Amino acid sequence: MKRASSFSITINTSCSAWGKGYATEAAQACIDFGFSKLKLPRITGRVLPENIASCRVLEKAGMTFTGFGGCSGFEGARIYTIDRIEK
Repeated sequence: MKRASSFSITINTSCSAWGKGYATEAAQACIDFGFSKLKLPRITGRVLPENIASCRVLEKAGMTFTGFGGCSGFEGARIYTIDRIEK
């Protein structure tokens, strides 16, 4: 079976869930799953720059801003990455 080279995950929450840490918890769980189960070497997140709350979620989940690139047809998205650390 051919293995996919990339995966995309979107986290949406209702307004009543904002500021409670749910998105950060979900992002951390996705990162953990990607590294531990899928053995991905790197995970990349893309956020439109005006979405400051989502940028903060990725930062709190351990991701680092690495530059700008495309996101769903929009240029100028903020790119965040995190690399798997071999134990």
